[in-house]
Amino acid sequence: MKRIIAAIILCIFVVSVLIVGNIVINNQCDGLKKDINELKSDIFSDKTEEANQKIKNINDLWESRKTVMSIFSNHSPLDNITIALSELTLAIEVNDKNISLVKCGEISALISRITEEQRIHAESFF
Repeated sequence: MKRIIAAIILCIFVVSVLIVGNIVINNQCDGLKKDINELKSDIFSDKTEEANQKIKNINDLWESRKTVMSIFSNHSPLDNITIALSELTLAIEVNDKNISLVKCGEISALISRITEEQRIHAESFF
């Protein structure tokens, strides 16, 4: 009987961790996606000063978000976002609108991929 209770408690714990991890990942990704969309509108509107300030803020926020997300997610997509953010920072610094917009799209796609990979599927439990 004790083993069954222990197994049930362990199962509840694992499901809880999966749910909390999914919520954390989704919240972090939604925040980053919102920031990238705001940056994209600044780039598209040729607001270079605002874009420079916003990319610095995004980079600072990303470091803390990445640390939290690395607990629950695969590190490879997080590293890809870090690389794309550094490339975006350079594109904004040299004022290249086309490359900046492409990099914003790439980061948005990477974020969507992370949230898709983190979805809770039935096979996660078995």
